[in-house]
Amino acid sequence: MYKVRPIMSGNKANLVFRIQSLYLFLSILWNIIGLWQISLGKQPIGPTASFAVIALLIGIAVLLTIFHCKRCPRLYITLSIIIVILATSAAIGTFTKPPSLWPSELFRYLGLVINFVGISGVVTLTNLRAT
Repeated sequence: MYKVRPIMSGNKANLVFRIQSLYLFLSILWNIIGLWQISLGKQPIGPTASFAVIALLIGIAVLLTIFHCKRCPRLYITLSIIIVILATSAAIGTFTKPPSLWPSELFRYLGLVINFVGISGVVTLTNLRAT
C-alpha cells in the first residue's frame, strides 16, 4: 500500500504552519481594519479592503489547518503557493501603486512587512524541506 510521506514533521512543520497562520491572521485583520475605516468615511490603511479578500483568506486558513502538512502534503503545498502568490502580489503593489493609496508611509511599509511574513512562510517551508 502506498504511504504518503509527510513534507516534514514535528517542530519544523509547526514553525511553517505558525508563520503562515500569522500571515493570514494579520492579513485578515488588515482588511477588517480597512473596511472599518471605510465605514467611518476614512481612507483605509491600504489599497485593498474587501469582504471577498477576507472570505478568501479565512477559507485558505481553514483549508491550511485541515491539510496541515502531515496530513495532505500536495494540498498543503498548493495552499502555500497560493499564499506566496497573494503575498508577493501585495508586496509588489507597495512599490508599483501610488503612495496616495496609503494614509501614510508607515502603513505602506507595515503592509510590506506583513506580506514578507507570508513570503517567509514558503521560504521557510522550502529551506526546511531541503534539509
